[in-house]
Amino acid sequence: MTWAEGKQCVVRAVDWEVDVDLAQLYVECGLTSSAELRYAAAADRAGRAGIGRPSRAAILQRLALVKQNRGDRAGAVPLLDDALALVREGSDVDSVRVRAGVHATRGQVARALGDLRTAGGEAERAAELFAQIGDVDDEARALVDLAVVLKDTDRIAPARTVARLALALARSAGADDVAGHAMVVLGLVYELLGKRRPALRSQSIALRLLAGCGQYGAAAVAAHNAAAVELNEGHHAAARRFYEAARVLNRRAGWPIGEANDLSGLASVAKAVGDHEHARALHAEALPILVECGDVPAAVQSLADLAELAEDDATALAHLAQAEALAVQTGELRLVELVGVVLGDVHRARGRFSSAEAAYARAAEAAEAPRAWLFDEADALAYFGNSRLAAREHLARLALDHHDPSVAFERVEQARASEMVRRLSRLRVPATHRVPADLVDAEASALRELRLAAAAFTGPDAADPESARRYASAEARWQEAVDAIAEHDEQFSALRRGDRSTVARIRATLRAHDPDALLVVMHGTETAIHLLGLTATDEIPWHAKVPCDTDEVIDVVERVVTACSTDDLAAVAEGVTDPLLTAMLEPVARRSRPGQQICLVPHGALHRLPFAAVHVDGRPFGERNPLVSTPSASVLGYCLAGRRGTTGDALVVTEPAAGPPLRYARAQTHAIARHFPTEELTGDHAARAAVLARLAPGGPVPRLLHLTAHGRFIASRPMSSGIRLTDGDLTAEDLLGVSLAGALAVLCACRTGVSAVGGGGDEQLGLVRALLYAGASAVLVGLWKVSQLAAGILFDRFYRELAAGTASAVALQRAQTELRNCTATRAAEYIRSVHAYRDDSHLRIEEARYRLRAGQFRAVVDLCDLALGDPELTAAQRRSVTGLRDQSLVSAQDGVAGTPDPRVFANPYYWAPFALVGDWR
Repeated sequence: MTWAEGKQCVVRAVDWEVDVDLAQLYVECGLTSSAELRYAAAADRAGRAGIGRPSRAAILQRLALVKQNRGDRAGAVPLLDDALALVREGSDVDSVRVRAGVHATRGQVARALGDLRTAGGEAERAAELFAQIGDVDDEARALVDLAVVLKDTDRIAPARTVARLALALARSAGADDVAGHAMVVLGLVYELLGKRRPALRSQSIALRLLAGCGQYGAAAVAAHNAAAVELNEGHHAAARRFYEAARVLNRRAGWPIGEANDLSGLASVAKAVGDHEHARALHAEALPILVECGDVPAAVQSLADLAELAEDDATALAHLAQAEALAVQTGELRLVELVGVVLGDVHRARGRFSSAEAAYARAAEAAEAPRAWLFDEADALAYFGNSRLAAREHLARLALDHHDPSVAFERVEQARASEMVRRLSRLRVPATHRVPADLVDAEASALRELRLAAAAFTGPDAADPESARRYASAEARWQEAVDAIAEHDEQFSALRRGDRSTVARIRATLRAHDPDALLVVMHGTETAIHLLGLTATDEIPWHAKVPCDTDEVIDVVERVVTACSTDDLAAVAEGVTDPLLTAMLEPVARRSRPGQQICLVPHGALHRLPFAAVHVDGRPFGERNPLVSTPSASVLGYCLAGRRGTTGDALVVTEPAAGPPLRYARAQTHAIARHFPTEELTGDHAARAAVLARLAPGGPVPRLLHLTAHGRFIASRPMSSGIRLTDGDLTAEDLLGVSLAGALAVLCACRTGVSAVGGGGDEQLGLVRALLYAGASAVLVGLWKVSQLAAGILFDRFYRELAAGTASAVALQRAQTELRNCTATRAAEYIRSVHAYRDDSHLRIEEARYRLRAGQFRAVVDLCDLALGDPELTAAQRRSVTGLRDQSLVSAQDGVAGTPDPRVFANPYYWAPFALVGDWR
């Protein structure tokens, strides 16, 4: 995009005016070489004629712009310096307008030369000057240039907000061409965020607007960008069509550098479809032009492709050496990341592991840099897809195969849940008594200021360029406050900074909170499941490798999950005894003793596995050891740091007016109320609005939050998953705004523990994530559909144990053991006890079924008679109850002896759905 394509306002004379008009005509016709000659002639004649300084400066600026578009950046710089000198002191409107245009073009040249800091400053100065004289459309042009620089420096959120501001200004001024340029930038931002449809739509709109304005070179950029989106999605035919269209437009505009860029894109398409010979030929044709004209990003991409296509090692390394030098020159971190990953792959494939690690490390550092400027979590998760974190994953795998376990542990940890750790670090982390109160207050104040500054980038509205400076300044002040606290409480500062857990830090954390606990990190590769275990007394972690195929692991987990979801009890019992799952946990059993607390960090599909049910040494692992899980070792640090005391009240949300009846919910409430001061929201009061109001930040925080309701998990939108209440779903997104500092959150609802993996780095998305963000130290959730009766019996024991001071993980273990051993008689007696809270024929019928299984036939008949007296039973229900009564009568008359007290919930389907995440104490 060019400022000079906007207005002709100050260039007026006689002899040189013809040269200017012809030059502009040549630009519009794509004859850029002729345009350069004409502008040079105009500049010479205008100088000799002694015309006004603004007019002479405008001609020099346009000449520099043509040189810039032809790839002669070095030739453009002195012309722009001369132009700026002519109008530097002028305060009239013409001088200010030309000075602004010169700054805009200087910014474009600086960006092309890789000086992004200068480019951003020049674009911002141009926008300020245009705004000063009320030139809205040219202000919008300069803001587009600024948005491009922000994008190229990986400040994605500011780039989007500035581009939106430019688009709004352009539309208000009726400047379709500027609106087109703004849409190009927005499309590129959407592409970085993995939003294919908005990206493609933005580029298509830009293509139409720019072509309609006769800006064929800019329209070619939009077509090229649309092609890149299609290529990344694997739509090769569509990508080829867009690249060919871009070539036609660039040829019409007279932009050989653009046409070379399109050739490089076509080469990437050929590479993707396996036509490597054609790809090499196209890259070979495009590369010299790209290098000569200074299109460094395209040249780097072309060289990286050529390296991957190279038939020998020397050629690949030569291409990558050139690509790396160019990438570093531009300062664009995405290019550094791209080259680093490809170079690492080349070295790793040839067994040069040290060189591979160095390359991957550079790529990983470059890949992480944009995170600081992605304020909205959805944006961050979209940006950091699996491909963007490839370098971290490669480093982890190299460490697992070639390093000691300590290095492997830390590399694996760095590849996990980075966005979750960053978000937790900005939430309230309690400082210890060692920190002076004034420092605590200063840090809290700085953090509030930082959040306010970040809020400018998280909404749909545009933010001004000053917002980025305000945020950077606020962050610097907050970092100073955190550093000051480090002298008194290093652990607090490490948590606040979002430092990843090292072996030493994990040892210290375990020593402070539970010296006996064993932390086991799992990491899956294509060929094995790796286990890394650590206690407070271990100098280095132990490392066990379970050979297996990734697809095999996924298949086994899917079989177990499907069986649990479809009530296939036989398949559940078979699945949890699968040899692969047993082999995976055997190393943990060998390195732990029965009763020892174990904290698991699952990976990938393993997050969905009910570890407590997996058989080791012939019995469920959860029977041997109390278990808890955590998304990462670093996340565990936040859960343990947020621990509150064991006293406090409970908030119970139960029996909402909407949805099917929850017949055992009242009994759960009474089980809690027997041991803790309890506040209850039930019926119409069990509403989303009431819960959000009760848990709003600044209010009293319960020690325990217990919700009994129907839950649902939405795989396509995991943060919209929630719990059904009277006035609608209480979703994961809702819970992001509540305060649960240090609380235990218990969700007695179906599938509340299911999470989706997103954003790369094994980020778990769903209700668990939201509750941990809200400050909960631990979350107890269900992995599949929960039996109401089984849940009632389990929680009756669980809360008795908690009230007695038992650790949460041990309380859950004991409750699961009791449920697993529960007999038909015990189940029937529990149902009988529920009658005290709910007079319900359905409960009598359910009690009768369990009495029948225990052989208590007379009791069955009595219960059926009571149930049949209920006028609200349907005809089908009456037939069922009558059949149950008749069966009992016949059995009693025939003297059939029932199996005394059979275990009715021994199948893991009943006792294993609940899992504890976070603090186990």
